[in-house]
Amino acid sequence: MNQPVSHISLNSSRLIRLLSELAVTDVEHSYKDFGRRFGQLFVLKDSLKLAEMHSDLSQLGFEQRHIESAFIERQFLQQRKSIVDDISSYFIALDDSNSYRLQFPSLRIGASAEQLTNYAGYQGFYLNLQRVLDREVQHLHSYLRDAAAGLSPRLAKLVEIDITLGKALANQARSLLGLIPQLLGRRFEFLLQQHHQTLFNPADDDVANWVKSGAWLDQLRLDSHALFLAELDVRLQPAIGLLEAINEEASNQHVNN
Repeated sequence: MNQPVSHISLNSSRLIRLLSELAVTDVEHSYKDFGRRFGQLFVLKDSLKLAEMHSDLSQLGFEQRHIESAFIERQFLQQRKSIVDDISSYFIALDDSNSYRLQFPSLRIGASAEQLTNYAGYQGFYLNLQRVLDREVQHLHSYLRDAAAGLSPRLAKLVEIDITLGKALANQARSLLGLIPQLLGRRFEFLLQQHHQTLFNPADDDVANWVKSGAWLDQLRLDSHALFLAELDVRLQPAIGLLEAINEEASNQHVNN
């Protein structure tokens, strides 16, 4: 495997560790089960060997396309950075001209105390952003599939398996990822309760202070942002597996030539 990809070889541990650190559940084995189920979804280990064993793929058509693996990796990294930047933009304050753009609820101008203490708004935001992320990751994954399919017959077979696995696991993956905003709701309740406990005089509780640096809603914003970036890591694992396979194939071809 080529070294340039090693720094983006990710697994679900970051997401599971972050959920654990946020203490959104009291049951330790829930994390282990959550992590195990995620791990089962995104394993592409030995997929090239698996592709070679599938006789039903032996007649798969192949059309050679000349594209450098280094170029494919650069495109992947650029698009990944664009997705990260896009995600981050939803968690920063916007001016009035962009007030209708999707953004973290506590950043909305004029939000009332009732709105800010109702988790439904935060859950809806997270679910909407998950749909946006799903589209962007699928687009990036499709690019890598198209690129890999034209590099070698072995990679073309791997792409077919990747597509089949993606379809088979899509509903389960969506169900598991859908648990994240529910778990985040427990973090919301914890931070809100902690905020109330630290008040010396409830009459002095000013909504404007809730979003200041270090305040409870600011912490929720930071936690939500971190969770979403960790979720991106998980969603990109199949695409990263393809990228690693592309670089490995290029390395093998270089050795053989």
